[in-house]
Amino acid sequence: MTASAKPHLQLENVSRSFKLKQRLLDTSASTVQAVDAVSLHLEHGETLGLVGESGCGKSTLARMVAGLLPPSSGRILLDGEPVHHESGAHVHMPRSVQMIFQDPFSSLNPRMRIGRSIGESLEVQGMPRDKRVKRVEELLNMVGLAPEHYNRYPHEFSGGQRQRIAIARALAPDASLLICDEPVSALDVSVQAQVLNLLVGLRHDLGLSILFISHDLGVVRHLCHRVAVMYLGRIVEVAPRDMLYESPKHPYTKALLDSLPVPVPGARKGHPHLGGEPPSPLAPPAGCHFHPRCPHVMPQCREHIPEAVPISDQHQVRCHLYT
Repeated sequence: MTASAKPHLQLENVSRSFKLKQRLLDTSASTVQAVDAVSLHLEHGETLGLVGESGCGKSTLARMVAGLLPPSSGRILLDGEPVHHESGAHVHMPRSVQMIFQDPFSSLNPRMRIGRSIGESLEVQGMPRDKRVKRVEELLNMVGLAPEHYNRYPHEFSGGQRQRIAIARALAPDASLLICDEPVSALDVSVQAQVLNLLVGLRHDLGLSILFISHDLGVVRHLCHRVAVMYLGRIVEVAPRDMLYESPKHPYTKALLDSLPVPVPGARKGHPHLGGEPPSPLAPPAGCHFHPRCPHVMPQCREHIPEAVPISDQHQVRCHLYT
């Protein structure tokens, strides 16, 4: 990619809030800030990992990028063109952006044969049936399944096979950007490796860009070029994969990496232990959201939101330790 080329995907201060009623007949409502002023970019052919604890806003961000939710504020751009208005009004995403969900069984229609399920988007586009069948058979081969699987139902496949079907369905409309929301977390470890290797091969062969959302840092290290760490709706650190794993800066990132298994019995990584639970998004802490759990908390952490600080050209961190 040339220096003047635009990122495939760009998020500019994207936020999303929800109104929640505490009781059925209650007229008042609380506001949950699920995603808070997130700015990220994804280059063509790159895989960006998005990691963080459950409830930090990863899936909400994924649904906004996929066009399933409009942002409350901010902009989402594809190849430099905005796909949502500033007001948050919904604009349909192009067919080139497709999503792969965590549970392949619930994302497939149990009453629809998989050949029709994969080719449904092609039918909507008006592709003739003979060409549609040929294209679906090509996609089945591409993801490691056989053409004779065309007329089977989802329940006749294993979990790993169903996720392959979901990948084929996402690729059917010539997708160039895949949003993968925990796509292997429901699979056995051996099957996870097969699906991840499939995604790596497809990325290489088709030039795909992938936003890969996961809580499994081992999986992210295997697949991704860069990693963004999310905590309670905010991005706290972004860096190339090797740089982040070898030299993390944010205390939360260090704690996440410390949770990875060490192959040497009794060995420790030396990072401070992360205690406590994430605060409720209904009542997030003032200042830095991480300060109630941070071993390096300072007075300004309780009062001021840290700005993104460049550690290098490719490495940014939001932490008062570096301001």
